[in-house]
Amino acid sequence: MLEELALQYSEIPDDQVRALSYGFVILGGIIGGVTDRSVTEIMRATYFALSGLIFLCVSAVTFIGMDLIVQSIIGGFFWIIIGLEMLASMFGGFFLARISAARSRDAYGHGRMGALGFIPIANLWATTERLEERGIGQPRADDPPTDRRPWRRFRFRLAYRGHEPFELCAGRRDTPR
Repeated sequence: MLEELALQYSEIPDDQVRALSYGFVILGGIIGGVTDRSVTEIMRATYFALSGLIFLCVSAVTFIGMDLIVQSIIGGFFWIIIGLEMLASMFGGFFLARISAARSRDAYGHGRMGALGFIPIANLWATTERLEERGIGQPRADDPPTDRRPWRRFRFRLAYRGHEPFELCAGRRDTPR
């Protein structure tokens, strides 16, 4: 019975399969958003890396499933492959909702903007937005202290000395320092 349903699922047009996959992602996102009670915040780079990891894992499950189509139809376990692809989409939506809400808490102080993580162009806000009260470049209270002086010295040397090769080519200076 499940094998017959999986074979019927494989015969529907691609645009309907795509719509069903988006539906599974949204369903997982709704479940992830409703069950999220944490106060975790993640920063921009962590959000970017985690969302990429989620998409990589969901894509890997899909590609592995595509590689096993013939063997699964012959072996009679095609429904497992289809079910795993559906579950991967739901888990991807679930975890995307969780990290989008955590990024929203870091950027805005609340998790209500996490739904924007599901809109492809609007998702870019999460990699650029920062909490205004902290200000750009200001460390958070729980960040470990860092010494930025070596980086400042490097930037100064690059800016100060970076023009020397151009001046030598233009003949402005006779000898380099």
